[in-house]
Amino acid sequence: MIETLSRKITSLFIKNNIVKEEEREIYNYCFEATIVSGISYSILMVLAIIFGELLASLVFLLSFFVFRKTSGGYHASNYIKCGIMSLSSYLLLILVIKEFNFIFTISTIFMVIGAIVILLLSPIQDDNKPFTDKQYKRFKIISKSLAAVFILVFCVIELCGKHNLLANKYYFSFCYGIDLVALSLLISKIERSIKNEKS
Repeated sequence: MIETLSRKITSLFIKNNIVKEEEREIYNYCFEATIVSGISYSILMVLAIIFGELLASLVFLLSFFVFRKTSGGYHASNYIKCGIMSLSSYLLLILVIKEFNFIFTISTIFMVIGAIVILLLSPIQDDNKPFTDKQYKRFKIISKSLAAVFILVFCVIELCGKHNLLANKYYFSFCYGIDLVALSLLISKIERSIKNEKS
């Protein structure tokens, strides 16, 4: 259904001379990705409202997007898998916030570990979403710089004894976003190592 809708939108754009016929496949993919993303984030926002965690969800998304864009990492081979993985990751966040909030006290440890992984491995381009050479160079500088800054800032906060100010669901949500990006980098690294061993 989504593929059909994206093709219809592309055909409409071609008919109105907004895009060229030879660009059909590119725009089919772009519209499909946009529709799926829109549906996914609409569902996420509805769930955030239902669970009463809109602000924590927005903090998580902000953290995740800031690093995901420049760090790369694993991307699912199709939109259905991507949607399921995104929803599962989000529901895990809500579960921790609602039921296991004792984890908030060690959020900084998780964040620093995740940021170190990003610092060491990023960016990793996935075959499903490759970078251009220019993007790779730019993303490498941005992702590693951001990771280093966050490590420094939050270690200083810890050393200054201000940890209690950060032991809350918003800070955990921020750290969780960073850790998900770090996890995607690790998965991508392992996947590449397995492929290299087979070839």
